[in-house]
Amino acid sequence: MRKILIILAVLLILLVVADRIAVHVAQRKIAGRVASAYHLAVPPSVTIPGFPFLTQVAAGRYNEVDVALSSLTSGGVHVQDLRARFTGVRAPLVRLLGNGSASVTADNATATALIPFASVQRRLPPGITLGADRGTLKLSGKVGYQGFHVPVSAAVSLRVTATAIEVSPHNVTVGGTIALPPGPLGSRLAITLPVHDLPMHLKVTSVRVTSGGFEVSASARGVEFENSG
Repeated sequence: MRKILIILAVLLILLVVADRIAVHVAQRKIAGRVASAYHLAVPPSVTIPGFPFLTQVAAGRYNEVDVALSSLTSGGVHVQDLRARFTGVRAPLVRLLGNGSASVTADNATATALIPFASVQRRLPPGITLGADRGTLKLSGKVGYQGFHVPVSAAVSLRVTATAIEVSPHNVTVGGTIALPPGPLGSRLAITLPVHDLPMHLKVTSVRVTSGGFEVSASARGVEFENSG
């Protein structure tokens, strides 16, 4: 009886080790497929939670796959810390191994990413600084206006469009006291960030101000990862 228990314990340990090796291989394969499909210079970090993992492999379906990219460029804008969660992922083993014609797909995806203030600052006129004050976005600095360099400030609103994130000033004041209607000065302070489509078919749906920059939320449905290589 003791020998049987020892054998069962050894088999259990071997199954756990095999399970962890399998999840590591699958994560590496999916990371390579994403990097190839979206021409990423560095493969993303991929995590597949859940235990046991081998049952997911056998079914070719994974409840959740988390993908993270530390840095990327979208529309010429530097973006950091993209973190995406894919659910209902179907990845037949033969496809992960690079064989067969079946695709790797996901039912849904949600993600967040950060556009740091420095990425936005580069698009503003010289002398203008962008910052957040208790969650409110503001512009301040000096600009040329009617032949003079004058101090200017404005509150800023953000809007997601079909092609970009619009950064629009309002309540523009000159010298801290003179309020100006929307016009040439306001248009000079307005910028457009052509960030809407992120890797992995993710589309930006909303944006909010944080202490580090613009945090964008994105989502996707019916994602299909095709190997371009």
